[in-house]
Amino acid sequence: MNQMWWFSVVFLPLFPFSAVFVLLIKMLPNAWLRGIAFLLWPLAGVWLLEATQANLPDWVLYWALGTSLLYAFRALVIRELNLWLSYIAVSAWSILWVVLSGSDLTNLMLFALGFTLPMALMALLGGELKQRFTAAYGGLYGGIAQSHPRLSAMLVFTLLAVIATPLFPGFFTMMSSIMAQMLNSPVIAIGLLLIWLLWSWSGILLLQGLVMGPEDALSGLTDDLAVWRVGTYALLLIGMGIFGLSFAVVF
Repeated sequence: MNQMWWFSVVFLPLFPFSAVFVLLIKMLPNAWLRGIAFLLWPLAGVWLLEATQANLPDWVLYWALGTSLLYAFRALVIRELNLWLSYIAVSAWSILWVVLSGSDLTNLMLFALGFTLPMALMALLGGELKQRFTAAYGGLYGGIAQSHPRLSAMLVFTLLAVIATPLFPGFFTMMSSIMAQMLNSPVIAIGLLLIWLLWSWSGILLLQGLVMGPEDALSGLTDDLAVWRVGTYALLLIGMGIFGLSFAVVF
């Protein structure tokens, strides 16, 4: 059997190789580089799988599910936006191994894009937070929904896209994966549902620390997101929603 698929476990991260991506995100110096990393990293993994044309052993699915569950659980206690996002990314990209068992590599590339586009956008918004508050850390400052309503709105809607809520591409990826596994492997289907729940839970906790609560006196000292930036981010989110709806038609 072709063993070259092992190179893909770094780019579609499986534990412990997932540490490479998490460390990379910590080391990258600015939001644009982090956004590019979130966008391209899993696509390289899909390309490697396509190049090797390997038949994967069944135990890889359980390895992927275990990795995804581990990082979804760890994300519950993370309050730093970029670290939280890297954990959610590892959790989501691990699921692509499960998707591969019921889909071809061309569709897998689209599913990967569906997960990564919102993450790349969230990385840019994390840069916006750091520029204004020196850190993108939940609980360090509160009430920016009052002092920075435009930035807060973009954070909320982008986070909804990241955690795969309806209309966004991740939602249809998760739904198709769960339905594909319901008959073949109910254990994997239940695991996917639990992972999805943990994403939502951790996302809500992060938003509470970043957006909700009483307004910090220092929060109002910085400017809100510029209107043209809001328009750009909103158009990107609308595009992601249209991309997600195309999943419902095609898949």
